[in-house]
Amino acid sequence: MDRMTYNRAKWHCRRGVRELDVLLERYLEQCYPDASAKELDQFHQLLRCEDSVLQGYFFGGSPPTSNDRRALVDKISALR
Repeated sequence: MDRMTYNRAKWHCRRGVRELDVLLERYLEQCYPDASAKELDQFHQLLRCEDSVLQGYFFGGSPPTSNDRRALVDKISALR
């Protein structure tokens, strides 16, 4: 794993919305190191979304239209 990429992702997980911070950081800690290149690409794309979009994905009942993104959102939501 490229440490610089991990650190950059960690920084981008800080959203200013505590609930989003917790979800994204949980994925980073539990799944990021072993994720496939495709999943990492999806995660980095997810981090580029606006907070309001992410809140819709995770809390507002507005699931992503992309199957890959929906699978990642579901995976992140299921982490404890």
